[in-house]
Amino acid sequence: PLHSFEVIPNPVKYNCIVDMEKKDIVLYVGRLNISQKRVDSLLRIWHNVELENVKATLRLIGGGDDSIVLKDLSRKLRLERTEFEGFKDPKEDYSRAKVLCLTSAFEGFPLVLYEALKFGVVPIVFDTFSSAKDIIIDGYNGRIIDKGDEVEFKNAILEVLRNYKKYFENIEEFQKNIPTVGMIYDRIQG
Repeated sequence: PLHSFEVIPNPVKYNCIVDMEKKDIVLYVGRLNISQKRVDSLLRIWHNVELENVKATLRLIGGGDDSIVLKDLSRKLRLERTEFEGFKDPKEDYSRAKVLCLTSAFEGFPLVLYEALKFGVVPIVFDTFSSAKDIIIDGYNGRIIDKGDEVEFKNAILEVLRNYKKYFENIEEFQKNIPTVGMIYDRIQG
């Protein structure tokens, strides 16, 4: 019977916000890839952020086939505040960061957006996947930028860093609706 079915959303594994002081850290969490993830675009955007004399740091967490090419691009662009962290649990970085960037050419339903929001990290994404609008309300709990508009993406990073407190207040209300593994387990057991 239909009443015995349960819809289970994609949950995040983190159940709470880690209470640490936020810093001007911008994150990328995912595969270091050019063709899908467009991390090369993020590095070019970051180059323009650094030209604005903003003292924020870009931290890239993850690895992939294009790691060497992307590190080389970082050197060619003379990026000064860019850290390639490799594979690791991003929990501590989410706790300290203010912004998460996703410059992908396409995505399904990226859990990294839910994870970031759970920690009060403001996501900024290109409008290249429809699920972004299921998670982000542009200008409220994150930013959705026209596909490929690197100048506007840079401006969004600067704007969110300047107005982080406003976005965080909006995210706090939104966090209650982000499904966690614990919430789903309790609902199924319930």
